[in-house]
Parts: sequence; structure tokens; C-alpha cells
Amino acid sequence: MNSVKHIHFHWHKEVEIVYVLQGSVIMYLDQKQYTLHEDDVIVVNSMSVHQIERTSQDNVLLTLQFGPEWLNNQAFISCNSAADPEQNRQLQSIKQNLAQMVWEINKKAPGYQSYTMGILQTLCGCLLRYFADGTNPAAEEGGREYDYKRLNRVLTYVDQHYNEKITLQTMAELEHLSLHYFSHFFTDKIGIPFQKYLTLVRLEKAQAELAGSEKSITEIALDCGFANVKLFNKYFKEKYGCTPSSYRDALLAQAADRPDRKPLTYDESSSGDYYEMDTWNAMGTLYRYLDARADTKLEALNPSPPLTAERKMVEVQADGPSARYERHWNVTTTAGRAIEGLREDWRRQLRELKGHIPFRYIRFHGIFTMR
Repeated sequence: MNSVKHIHFHWHKEVEIVYVLQGSVIMYLDQKQYTLHEDDVIVVNSMSVHQIERTSQDNVLLTLQFGPEWLNNQAFISCNSAADPEQNRQLQSIKQNLAQMVWEINKKAPGYQSYTMGILQTLCGCLLRYFADGTNPAAEEGGREYDYKRLNRVLTYVDQHYNEKITLQTMAELEHLSLHYFSHFFTDKIGIPFQKYLTLVRLEKAQAELAGSEKSITEIALDCGFANVKLFNKYFKEKYGCTPSSYRDALLAQAADRPDRKPLTYDESSSGDYYEMDTWNAMGTLYRYLDARADTKLEALNPSPPLTAERKMVEVQADGPSARYERHWNVTTTAGRAIEGLREDWRRQLRELKGHIPFRYIRFHGIFTMR
């Protein structure tokens, strides 16, 4: 379970399921762009080129990767609720299986690894039964491996030289291809023209500099390969809906409001720009699929210990002495992480809240966390 800021175009042998628990993300997959909203599910097939980036909303995603051998190696799975809302009925079983897997992994009852693998087997059976759509071209074309290596060289070059003058002709010559062939090759693999991709990379680099440096807008524009600041402003506004200076101001305001949250660097996270965040609220989105039918399955997977023959009799005297039961949850509030209590603005807001809600207890977590 994670939140995504930006994941570059990439591919991997593993099949990947992405389930949006909160917010929304934009995914580029198989030459098409999709906006995935809460409760959407999409399957990324083995060796499919894809990219994920956040929208203006925060997001919480559940992602699962497993080897293509679980799908008979060559099956192509056509599962994308953003493109085909009619799939939602068949997706119920997928979501239930994902919820059960997360439940098992979190509870860690004896044998949970085996139970989880069994649920994964069932999930793959559902994918093959309801969403299989022929064979995966990437699996049956051995020659495509060279294409992926070529594409990787191109993407790596752009990432390292984005601040220089790069043209379509430059890349074609580096790969010893004709201009026409390279243009079609790149668009076929990524789904957008090369020049547009180069602009997106430059904007991404500029976005990072706006957040992490005190350079002027003009300096950032030139550092990231834009010919002039006017062009930079134009492309940035088209992409993010605001000017670079407005974007920087919004980031500063957000940092002041949420000082404890920051993305992990690539070295800190094995998943690139994936970064961890509190996902307890998202659990509710997921666990609602543990309905009565799913609970029955869970009981079958986790049978209760056999009852002993001993019986106990409990007598209740309706006319006996009684005491009022205090509903502690009516006088309890939640307050995020304990460390936030060190902030004066947090304490001020809590005092104001106390004037409206007569709570006596505060529930928070991270008591022993120093950051």
C-alpha cells in the first residue's frame, strides 16, 4: 500500500494490479492515457510500458506484482475499470481477493503466507476466467527484447541530457535509424511523440527544482532545457493548470501545513518515487469488500479452534442492581500522530475544538516515533 508522486515510463516482467483506494492517478499504459479514480482497478501485463503520476489529489494505491507464470505465461489480461465500467461486476471477486490477502498479511495468523498464496491462486483464476483476452504479444515475440533495450537507452539518454538541445534527429542518429522509423518506433512504444515526452521530462525536472531549490523561475527554465521562460510558463500551465510561481507558492503553504510529510528519495525507496503515508483510512475502502460472503470464505480459511465439551451457564437478573455503561467513544477524539502535539498551531486548534466537543481522551499513534 503506497502513495505515488511520479513513476517514470518503465516495464517489468511481472504482472501488476493497481487498485485506487483513495484519490486519483493518471496512468499511461499501452499507448493510451487513463485517469483512475477511487475504486478503479487496472492490470498492467508483463512487459507493458507504463507510467503513473499523481493528479491534484493525494492518492493511496494498493499494488500487487506477481510473475506471469501465474497466468500461464502468455495470457493477456484486459482488465481496466477506467476504460470499461461494465467490468465492475466481475471485479468484485478481484477486490474481495485483494482485501483477503491484505487481511491475512496484516493479521499474520499462523500459516498466513500459505493462505495468502492460496488467495493469489484464486485471484489469478478469476483473471483468467473473466478477463483473459488472447495471448500477450510481448510474451510470444522474442525479438521485442531488443526493442525494449533500445527504448531503455533512449529514455536513459533523455533523463541524463534533458537540459541540452535534443531533437528527433539527434536520437535517430544515436540509434542509427532513419528519422521516420525512430519517430514511429518511439510513438508506438510510449504512446506520445518524442518531443512531447521530452517536454514532460523537462517539466518534471522543473517541478522538482521548484520544490527543492530557491532558484529563480528563469534559472529553472534554462536549467531544464527550455529555450526561454515564456515557453516554460506556457507548457507548465498547460500541464499543471497554474504558473510555476503559483505552484511554488502553493508548495510552500502546503509544507507549512504538513511539515512531517515528504517523499522518499530513490535511494530511500526501492520503488523510485513511491512514498509511504498513513493508510489506515484507506483500509476501510478495501475492507468493505470483506462482506458476509467474503467473511464466510475467511472463516473457511481460518477455522476457529474446536469447542470443548465443557458448557457454562450464565444467569442474568433483570431486576438486579445495575450501573450506567459509559460509552467511552463518545468522549474520545483522534489526533493523528503524537509528534504533532509539539506544534503550537496544532495545540491551538485542539483548544478551539475542545470548546465545541467535550472530549476527555485523545487517541493517536506514533507515540515512540521521533520524526
